[in-house]
Amino acid sequence: AEMGVFETYHEFTEKYADVVEEFMAIPDLEGSKKFLLQNANIILQENCSNYLMLATLEDEMNGYRDKMKLVARQAQIVSNIAELAKTMKTHPGNVIMPFFQRMQERAHLEEFLRGVKDFQEKIIKRAVTKKAEMDAQREQEELEVTAGGGKRGGC
Repeated sequence: AEMGVFETYHEFTEKYADVVEEFMAIPDLEGSKKFLLQNANIILQENCSNYLMLATLEDEMNGYRDKMKLVARQAQIVSNIAELAKTMKTHPGNVIMPFFQRMQERAHLEEFLRGVKDFQEKIIKRAVTKKAEMDAQREQEELEVTAGGGKRGGC
């Protein structure tokens, strides 16, 4: 499939959310490899990386840590493939097999899992910050409503 034409993020989610959600739920590397080989043109798009990033944050903010951890790993598979493709100066679809072959080597696998752990920790921190930002925003809005309500009632 041709990857030159990118949809907007909105179009991407409308068309492919189901496919991405399916990828997000794959528990093992072997299953992920098979799924990627079949759906590379969808999963290896930048839009998909953004979708995965938002999903991890949403899961963490909603208290689904185990789900977040799995999605974070899937997101790291995608970003590692993208990085490897840049290094090898080729299309990401061409490095799916090389990436998973490297995962058979203990050193590569451990390095990958360290990256996943770092990413998970970043998401946990980001979720805390974002929650605080949202609470502050909500308080601000409530203040404005209360202040505004008083004025309208007094005319």
